[in-house]
Amino acid sequence: MSSFSGIIDNFLSFFELAAPLSEKDSGGIGLFTIPLYEDKGSHLLPAFTDSRLLRQPFVARAPLEFLKLFFHSQTADFFSFNSSTCASGNAPPKLVGGNLSRSFGGPAEHNTSKAPEKDSGPGPKGRDAGAEVRLDRQQLSLLIGAIETLAGPTSGTLPQGYLLPMEPYAAETGKVAAPADPAKAAEIALAQARTHSAHYLASLAPAGPQTDFIKASALAELDLYQEAYDLLKGDKSPRAICLLAEIHRRTGNQRNARELLGSIPPNAGQDRKKNLETAWLELEEGKFIEAQRMFRTMADGGNDRQEALFGLAMAAAGTVSETENPTGLNEAAVAFEAALENPSKMSARIFFYAGNFFLRCGRTAHAEACYRESARFSPSIQVRANLALTLLKEHKLEEAAAITAEIAFTEPASAGRLINQFPKDKVIGLFKNAFLSLLKAKPEPVVADNARPDDNAGGHRHASVRGPRLPKTDSVTPPPISEPATPATPSPSSNPLFEAGDGAKDGQVRERPATGSGVPEETTVSLEPAAPKMVKSSKNTFRQIDSAKEGARHTALAGNLPAEDVVAGGLHTAPAGNLSRSSDGPAEHNIYKAQEEASGPAPKGRGLSASGSGGHSNAPDIQLQTFTDTIMASSISQEETKKDSFLSRVFTFASDLENEFGEKIYFNSEGLTQIERKLRLTFGAAKNKPQEKLDTVRDCSAFLCYVLQERFKGRLIKFQDFDPWGWPMIFERPSAKITSYPIERVWRLLWHDALPDPGWLIQYLCYLEETINAAPGSRTQGAAAARSKIMSHAEKIIEAQTEHKCVLIMTSSLGETSHIETDRTGLMKLEQILKNTFHPGIAPTTDGWKLLRCYGHLLAEIMAKDFKASWYNVEGNDGLWSMQTPWKTFIFPIGKIYKAASSGENLAEYYDTLADEKRRYTAQ
Repeated sequence: MSSFSGIIDNFLSFFELAAPLSEKDSGGIGLFTIPLYEDKGSHLLPAFTDSRLLRQPFVARAPLEFLKLFFHSQTADFFSFNSSTCASGNAPPKLVGGNLSRSFGGPAEHNTSKAPEKDSGPGPKGRDAGAEVRLDRQQLSLLIGAIETLAGPTSGTLPQGYLLPMEPYAAETGKVAAPADPAKAAEIALAQARTHSAHYLASLAPAGPQTDFIKASALAELDLYQEAYDLLKGDKSPRAICLLAEIHRRTGNQRNARELLGSIPPNAGQDRKKNLETAWLELEEGKFIEAQRMFRTMADGGNDRQEALFGLAMAAAGTVSETENPTGLNEAAVAFEAALENPSKMSARIFFYAGNFFLRCGRTAHAEACYRESARFSPSIQVRANLALTLLKEHKLEEAAAITAEIAFTEPASAGRLINQFPKDKVIGLFKNAFLSLLKAKPEPVVADNARPDDNAGGHRHASVRGPRLPKTDSVTPPPISEPATPATPSPSSNPLFEAGDGAKDGQVRERPATGSGVPEETTVSLEPAAPKMVKSSKNTFRQIDSAKEGARHTALAGNLPAEDVVAGGLHTAPAGNLSRSSDGPAEHNIYKAQEEASGPAPKGRGLSASGSGGHSNAPDIQLQTFTDTIMASSISQEETKKDSFLSRVFTFASDLENEFGEKIYFNSEGLTQIERKLRLTFGAAKNKPQEKLDTVRDCSAFLCYVLQERFKGRLIKFQDFDPWGWPMIFERPSAKITSYPIERVWRLLWHDALPDPGWLIQYLCYLEETINAAPGSRTQGAAAARSKIMSHAEKIIEAQTEHKCVLIMTSSLGETSHIETDRTGLMKLEQILKNTFHPGIAPTTDGWKLLRCYGHLLAEIMAKDFKASWYNVEGNDGLWSMQTPWKTFIFPIGKIYKAASSGENLAEYYDTLADEKRRYTAQ
């Protein structure tokens, strides 16, 4: 292979890069994706240096744009250029004829300002693609940085207001002259958020501690934590220790971070940086008031003022629900804006987190602006997915479809989940047009925003470093909220405003370097954005609002596994307990213990495949709404409701009821009484009219949902694959998220002949009000509830039964679970799957967690069928749910699956023990 400098020279001469595409079906939508191929156990993404090497369909882009697209791929280990085995299964590439002088084996003489002429002759001409080049993620970053630095005025763009003074441009060579002091140039580039350029420039500097520190700082901002750690682990200087502490914090190891900070002696010249890191750690642990005080002090001035303002914004956002501070949202918004006044090395992250904040406050215009700026700095899957979701909220469907279609090139699973959020009646046309536009797009030289050097005296390009100003932030006053209880253990992924996306996935750092790239960013997106893992508290988050009507509202999530195992004596298993959590899986389900002795970032892992294999590494796909995911609630106006095809029927139905009953119908408990009356009349008089029954059930269900929406600010989540009875309604509160199934309360009339006792809907309403207003932690759950023999409310049992039924329906349609019977034979299959797929000490992927939950509900169904077990206490997450057998033995089926996956427990022995107890019971 050519030297790396030769590779850089070749890439500087290329007009385009191209990659083959294959079509995949996703819910009836054809997605075009760049096929991964495997070689010697590594997964590679292929690209070619001339589109003439490929047959249609393919995607072609300008080199810099294409390389950044590859860099943010979360599934590839290496990136191959001009490979002879680019197709999946190592099949021959689709090569056609053409002049290949611009491949790596030929001269770089083409003019980069115009496209090469296409072949006029048909069919293959027997040419090859020249020498293959394979790059890992760190090398790819160096290549991107070299193009950004050396290509001059046409190399790319930066966000408006973030234009930089550059080195003199040499017109005779077409490249920017090499800087006299690469280390200093790297520092400047890093300070201006040009992280790839900083990485490249640092590689040109003479080796030494200063160079290593600059390079490690750039690598950390690129999420290449392992590489950054390896550069610094032998450096005992205070500033290197501070950066190592930051790497440990951002990869989830707060304990090591604190130990490193504690090892820095006083007056070592790093007091400010040490205090900043300490403030971030306070924020990670949910100590918002203390963190806010520390950040506010450091935000007054100093070299790290932008970072301090960023921290202040995050802490101020957290204190809103912590202290009922009415100015918290305003302070957070002002701090975000101040942090973005000037560029800094973390500008991409600040824009991203600011976008999450504004989206949760219902300010989609602010959010869109922030996401766009973040994407220009770092076009990650996470940022682009959140931008697409924001555009969906603003009804900018065409642009949202275009972004989603581009995500599909490298992350088809993520794009497939995003597609589910588009209007069903428009999605096919939108994506047909989006892919056609992307496939027809021709690469063009990108003109930088900055002026050409000859426009300025002295041959330098100078521009303002003032950042783009956000729209004016209006004052908002949040309504009074109840004080949330402090959770026993802060959860890494329980606060959606500050979720994973800014660090490694398993909270570990290792001495052994990772293979290939650094730790990939996690993409966890639903209708509200998943955001960085900057604060790991389960107490505070924001939900979207209609700011003009309701003001700011805040939500939070709660739910942790118990810290104790269930002992013997009628309790046959327990939810997993006393184990730390990985940010890969749902915080309330994660039972894998992090390795305490580890000391370097976790190596990159492979995601779970469609077949369910490899369920123990980082999953890159976007996680959309499921039954227990974080789903934000918002204040919904009547106009918004009228656009909802299900709830819109409620207004016509209420008007018809008024005409039928001759009295005013209100959307309150009195109205529910009239709904019960209507249902009794319909089901009493329409015994042989199933369609009339179904229509009445739909109308009455919509009425009930609208009452709950207006009274408790619930949000109905409509799943396309389920009948309406399986649609959950989410009620967000500062200290908890309550999930209920109101439609099922009415829908069950279609399944049973007998009508419920009068007042059953009022009873349900009272139960919900009591549950929503209950003090945090007031409901006994898990092992404690079983020991104390505290059964859940009957309405709560109905919720669990409904959710259990939904999961069972889902398992019947999944290839990983549809073959598992709900008997002892199926139990044996479950045991074998757990042993083959999940291993102690290795956290599952996001998909792995979903499968574990499905396996848990299959085990629960086996317990119900074979041992007549019924749900007993179903408080908290379903890993804590207990069932009781007729002989009064408590079992925790879902928690048992989690524990079996983490420790390899024998399910067959567990089943046989229960069978022996059943025989003794029936023999009495």
